[in-house]
Amino acid sequence: MLELAVILYMTFVGMSINLLFICSRFSKRKTTFIFFITTIIMIISLIMLWNILGTHFLIKLYTFIIHVPSILIFMYMSRYHGWKLLFQLLSSISFCMIIQHIAGLTYYITNQNILALIISYLISTITLFLFIIYYIKPILVKVLMHINNGYWFMCLVMAIYYITVIYLIPTYAGVELNSTILKPVISFIMIGFYTLIMFLFTSILREIEIKHNLNILEIQSSALESRINAIKTTEKMIELERHDLRHRLKTIENLILNKKYDIAIEFINSSQERIDKCKTISWCKPPVLDAIFSSYFEEAKLNNIEIDAKIMLSQKPYVNESELAIVIANALENAIHACIKLPVGKRKIKCKVIEKPTIMLEILNTCYEDVNFDDNSLPITNKNGHGIGVQSIISFCNKYNAVYKFQYENGWFSVQIIM
Repeated sequence: MLELAVILYMTFVGMSINLLFICSRFSKRKTTFIFFITTIIMIISLIMLWNILGTHFLIKLYTFIIHVPSILIFMYMSRYHGWKLLFQLLSSISFCMIIQHIAGLTYYITNQNILALIISYLISTITLFLFIIYYIKPILVKVLMHINNGYWFMCLVMAIYYITVIYLIPTYAGVELNSTILKPVISFIMIGFYTLIMFLFTSILREIEIKHNLNILEIQSSALESRINAIKTTEKMIELERHDLRHRLKTIENLILNKKYDIAIEFINSSQERIDKCKTISWCKPPVLDAIFSSYFEEAKLNNIEIDAKIMLSQKPYVNESELAIVIANALENAIHACIKLPVGKRKIKCKVIEKPTIMLEILNTCYEDVNFDDNSLPITNKNGHGIGVQSIISFCNKYNAVYKFQYENGWFSVQIIM
């Protein structure tokens, strides 16, 4: 009976760890519903099979009763597939076994004390859950998004660990001396291996972050350089207009003296148009954001894209201006690429930004074709996962607890962010 209780407990814990590791493509509500239904079905199946087969055969068939169905279930739920999904599932199974082996070792050392076993299970489970939630999962979320290679080797190591502790050393830790010693030792080696993986992932993510920061600086310097060049060009045009102003005034004076009022008015209007062309449009007060808007709006105009912009940012935003600039740059870049596919005349981008009562951003663009969304309301691309621009926007919003929404309606695709 004790072994059945352990099996049922570890099944629930294992499914819960799976839930923590898996990046579900469904809403939290739907994901939780699927989790509870499948877990209840598994637990009921284990109890029924235990009554029929007994503990010995139940342990031998556990892989096919629980692990194989859980792989299929989470394959259906997960946003990732292939080696990434297998890495997540094997990670959760490995952590589940580590809990079991620590508790088994405690049980054996305390001369099979049931209370010590229960306390050991609770402490190791709570500790591991907190470790996964606050340390491992944040790293894995970023890793799965940015790293696509190398998972097969890690899966191979964890699969060897799985086969060793399940089939090569079949008895439970805490029951026999050999399994009680060997399984925890192998699990501690596995902990070392996983620590090495996390260290490697952290190093790779640090390099990615450095490249991201360099990308931010590159975009900033490019946009600011473009802005400076535009201002220099405007200054030269103003200087030229100032030089010609005396001649223009003299011409207007002669036209008025000769009572050629219509020609004088036409000449004044022509001069006004030339002066208007000298204006440098300032989209907002924050310099980096102003440079980004100017750079991408200029690119849009070069591609015959109509721009309708209403930007009301009179002060520096409370979020990091550089990071917000990258989000806007990604959104505008995606909008420009989508518009270019349309014939001239149908290329339009609308941009609205307000700062009160909170910063709200909306970028809309006309689309060449319908946009499909997954169950998380994220646009689906033909690439593996979502586009880099979308990933950048989501990462920014998660960092600042901002609300984001992607929508397609009546030929318009929109990105909305509220901070």
